[in-house]
Amino acid sequence: MSGFEIFGAITGAIALTETLLKLYNAIETRNDLPEAFLEVGKRLPLAKETLELAKGLTDGLKDENQETRALKQNLDDCHSKLSQLQEIFEQISKGDAKEKSLVDVYQKVVRRLKLDNKSGRVEALMKGALDSLQLLTMHRAFKDAMKTQAADVSQAKEELEKVAMETPSLPDLPEGTRGDNVNYGEINRQFANWGEQTNIEGGQWHIAGAYIHGDQVLGDMNINTYNQSTYVYSERQSYYGLPHISVSHVVERVQVQKAIEDKFSNAVPGSNKPAVLVLHGIGGLGKSLIALNYCRSKHALMNYQDVFWVDASSKTTTVQGFKKMASMLSGTDKVAHMGHITHEMITSVIAQWSSRWLLVFDNYNPDDFDNENTNDPGIEAFFPESKEGRILITTRDSELGCFGWDSIEIPTMTKEEALDLFLHWRRRTMDNLSPKVPSACSNLFKMLGNLPLAIDHVAQALPGQDLASEIDEYMQMFNERKGMVRETMNIEEGLMLNWYTTYECSILELPRVIAKASVQILTLSAFLGGTTIHGNFFQRYASVIDDKSWLWIQLLRTTEGAKKFREMVLALSKKTLILLHTGGQGLPGGISFSLHPAIREWLQRRTEANRTAYLDQATKMMSAFCRGISDTMIPFTIQLDILVHLDTCLSSKLSTDKTMEDSLVLEGRKLDLDRPIILDFASFYRRCSRLEDAKRIQWNLLLERRKAGIRDDDPASINLQLELGQSLRDNSEIQAAMECYEALRENEDKFDSVQYCQMLIGLADANDLLMRHKEARRQLAMAVRLFEEGELPLVKLEPRHIFAGKQRNLVRMMLKRTDSDATSQRDSFPPLSASQKQYHWRLLVKALIIRGRLESNTGHPLLAHEFLIAAREIGERFCEIDNLTLEATMSLAGSILISQRQPGKAMELAMEVMGKTEEWNGPDHRMTLGALTYIGMIWGKTGHYSLARSCFQIVKEHAKNLLGETAGDVLNELVIGDTYAAEEDYAEAEKQYLFAKKKSDKLSEPIMERAVCISLFRVYMVQGRFDDAWPLTFKVLGTFPLVAVLRVNKVFVTLAVLVLLNMILSSISSGFYIAIGVSGAIVLVARWL
Repeated sequence: MSGFEIFGAITGAIALTETLLKLYNAIETRNDLPEAFLEVGKRLPLAKETLELAKGLTDGLKDENQETRALKQNLDDCHSKLSQLQEIFEQISKGDAKEKSLVDVYQKVVRRLKLDNKSGRVEALMKGALDSLQLLTMHRAFKDAMKTQAADVSQAKEELEKVAMETPSLPDLPEGTRGDNVNYGEINRQFANWGEQTNIEGGQWHIAGAYIHGDQVLGDMNINTYNQSTYVYSERQSYYGLPHISVSHVVERVQVQKAIEDKFSNAVPGSNKPAVLVLHGIGGLGKSLIALNYCRSKHALMNYQDVFWVDASSKTTTVQGFKKMASMLSGTDKVAHMGHITHEMITSVIAQWSSRWLLVFDNYNPDDFDNENTNDPGIEAFFPESKEGRILITTRDSELGCFGWDSIEIPTMTKEEALDLFLHWRRRTMDNLSPKVPSACSNLFKMLGNLPLAIDHVAQALPGQDLASEIDEYMQMFNERKGMVRETMNIEEGLMLNWYTTYECSILELPRVIAKASVQILTLSAFLGGTTIHGNFFQRYASVIDDKSWLWIQLLRTTEGAKKFREMVLALSKKTLILLHTGGQGLPGGISFSLHPAIREWLQRRTEANRTAYLDQATKMMSAFCRGISDTMIPFTIQLDILVHLDTCLSSKLSTDKTMEDSLVLEGRKLDLDRPIILDFASFYRRCSRLEDAKRIQWNLLLERRKAGIRDDDPASINLQLELGQSLRDNSEIQAAMECYEALRENEDKFDSVQYCQMLIGLADANDLLMRHKEARRQLAMAVRLFEEGELPLVKLEPRHIFAGKQRNLVRMMLKRTDSDATSQRDSFPPLSASQKQYHWRLLVKALIIRGRLESNTGHPLLAHEFLIAAREIGERFCEIDNLTLEATMSLAGSILISQRQPGKAMELAMEVMGKTEEWNGPDHRMTLGALTYIGMIWGKTGHYSLARSCFQIVKEHAKNLLGETAGDVLNELVIGDTYAAEEDYAEAEKQYLFAKKKSDKLSEPIMERAVCISLFRVYMVQGRFDDAWPLTFKVLGTFPLVAVLRVNKVFVTLAVLVLLNMILSSISSGFYIAIGVSGAIVLVARWL
């Protein structure tokens, strides 16, 4: 191994560093780039400089010997690590349209490189390269000339080690979870899938506890094995909801950690109650970090199999936290309910586990739990009833120990702990400090009350060159600022005044160029909820609003707005004013952070005079964000964050002790009723299946507009009524939705074409569900005519542009109408905007879905299938993939089951919808429950009645909480009864049908009354109970057109008619033979139809 070969190896490594620098410059400005990437980028010039210096010193190397071989191996290791870094940087710079975020691309590359989440992190790869460079600098041929480089490389390694510990770019995997193709859960969903997927084409496969053969006959249909719907997670989690936060330095609070371990080790839980421990103390003591450190401690690792973390700052955030837990647990082998659970079921599911678990309620605030019983803390309703668990609560409320729970009062830091935290920023130890520093630090800590948050702020504000002098100067500035804080915030002397003053001093240390805009963003964040804040909120708002009174908006509207925003957020993070989130928790392409509760309180107090302006700005910003993502699918966990922010804005705006009608008077003035911001909130609530909240807001806002003298034909009022009609329909209140749409017809001359289409399609939808099929066809024809005659001439376009010939014929078929329709339809509308044209496509997809369902209901399953295929293809081509396209796919699954009798293919589509809607909507959304209902139908059709019943029971358990008492509850009872009837357990089926009848009578829904009659009639007829069936006969026959009924269920109808004729004619002496003759004729007609 000659010096020339060493020279070549170093040259190759230098070329790699140059490529890496170019790639890093290309991705540096991405908002979603983890902090660790920035730290790696800062070390690339050092690596290049070290290699270039070594390159000039290779002449002194001798020919091949053991020493040069070791050096070459070392350089090869360096080259390997840099090559892996290059692969990651290249893929991130290219992007991948199929991936949802940078982290998804990142993890995909790491898996392809056959690395795990720890060794594949960019910071770990860079540290590995620096390890090789450090060995290079120690070689005898280089060490004399590279002493400075050796020190710099050593320091860079230490800094990267801290980055890897504090802000890892990828989350840790629990030990033992990196398996290839680890399959568990229902329908062999694959989790922790690091290898290539193998689709089962035969043999046995495992479904919810039952082994089924691929060629087995199921019920009256053959089910073929199908390609599994695969869910790929980066890890099989044993941690649920633990926050990914970036903190400056973690000081081990040894005494507190030991106290927690001792309390839990010695705890004696009740017979079915978990042991509870409360950590209480003032804000800023580090309670959350202490709890987080305990969750990751060896004691927790040895004692708990599952660890959960919930933000308990309010009842809303607690419920949202449980929804996130439900989303993460659904589909795992930890859940027995077909892999699907709702957030209300979490406590009962955990209570059934035999393994040990830990549940943390962070930042619990009893005042926000709306608890009427002062003797009950309000949070116990969220405790699983199991002695196997432990519950840890962090709170500022010192009285929680009165409820019989163990408690620990978190003390302030000791002098040693405070010094550890303070000196971390200076990279100093007590050994190399001047004699004056300990005394100055002692005075500083005393002034700050040894509060960790305040000490952290001051530590970052000082340059660290001459600590003793800098501390004296800081305390002088502090005392000058303290008077201003006392006057503006009206705070008396005490530690709180000192802490607030340190925060004010931190603001003074922000870079002057961005200081004002940064403070505006920081203060605005304080008026949002206490959960994750996404940078996309600010960026989207700035893109649509040009408000010159806000500097941050002006900065974000520049060409470098995204870079400026990231710069401001990082500056705030470095001053410990925000907690920067890592681990891909934000929206794709965005940065996310949160505020410490103490910081939020300080910011709200310091802007008391401008509170209204900031609250208005926060409300408008969330309104603009909700409006901008109305047709965009975003991850479920982020939806929950948004809901918390909306709830916070509404609770701040609307008085809680008044009715909704009166509370729309805000801060002494009316809402902007011409463009009601609150309507955007209501639309988002409806989208997230908060249907009761959406209806209440929409209805009361409509009443308020009427009281204000605004007519119902106002454009905003029209949109409001259309939204209300959709909310009623989503909530299964079909008759009420119909009445809402009918009321709109009085002002249809004021509609634009989109509003007119919405109304017609809403009417068609309701009419179809109410079995008024003729009306539904007519209204769909009128709606689709607008597409032909308006600015989307679908039928006139060539097939290659949009549709195949069959699809064009389907649209033509929808256009058929009677001559009387011509006089009832408007033919002229204002020109469409670009957004309205896009929305027309969505309306067309919705119309095709309704028409497909209509054809299926009237006995034309094959035609229904064609309509639904067209709906799915048009939706996927011209609309974003969202709930509408999922609805088209879900309807298509039902059509395939009925028209083509292919349950395997139908199940594949239903599971595809189930996977997407669980990811994007969560486990308790109406779309998810709808998909679960279809899956139950498929199991029922294939003879797996117990599996079908499990699906329907889950839907039933949650439908009441989601929708209230509606027709959906009646339908759930009926389908559960159907599974019993299919198993010939008629007594249980009748009991279920009668229960459904009670609910139906209470609702007075005609369609459900008829459905109940049909179910009871069928079960009576099968049992030969003709006396009970006779009173229901005419109701059953009057439900559908005769031909449609014969087409849908020939055997059932033929049997009913035969029995009826025999009952009538049996009393006539010669009528028996007549009955047989007529019955034979009816059988022949049924076969022909």
